[in-house]
Amino acid sequence: MAIKIEIRWYKLKDLAVKKFNDIRNVSGVYFVRRSKNGKPIPIPRLGGFDHKGILYIGSAKKLRRRVRELWKGINGQVEVHTIGKTIIFCNISEVVNLDEYEVSWEELKTPEDARGQEWAAIKLYADKYKEPPPLNLGIRREFFAIVGIAKVGKSRVAYEPDRFVRSVINS
Repeated sequence: MAIKIEIRWYKLKDLAVKKFNDIRNVSGVYFVRRSKNGKPIPIPRLGGFDHKGILYIGSAKKLRRRVRELWKGINGQVEVHTIGKTIIFCNISEVVNLDEYEVSWEELKTPEDARGQEWAAIKLYADKYKEPPPLNLGIRREFFAIVGIAKVGKSRVAYEPDRFVRSVINS
């Protein structure tokens, strides 16, 4: 019997009020979703509806710092997080209100593990919905030249999505 992992989501606005002190400054993978009243807003994708409302998947060497940068990017400081450029360019603020952004994260041992789980999560999402999360537009072209997440011609170990990542992406 599979153990169900409870995913806890935090409103970015609430974390900002607390100066992101609820987040430790350790390596990890994080997910951003859109929600209203604590319930995810489904997003139509090529491969069906994402009922979990995942907007973005990222990783960080220091989660607190990166989620703070994410908040700044959402608020229009485009130079601090890649999501900011997408929000400005696509006028996302016309559709998604600041209080609709929520974040969840998993702490990991190393930055390499965090990056590996980010890649595994994006790949799992893309396999399921036939495209990456809508605000992950900055995926480098090398992502498209991967085989099972192992880079072609590189000696990087392929990562499998861990239980947390699978729980966030899958039902």
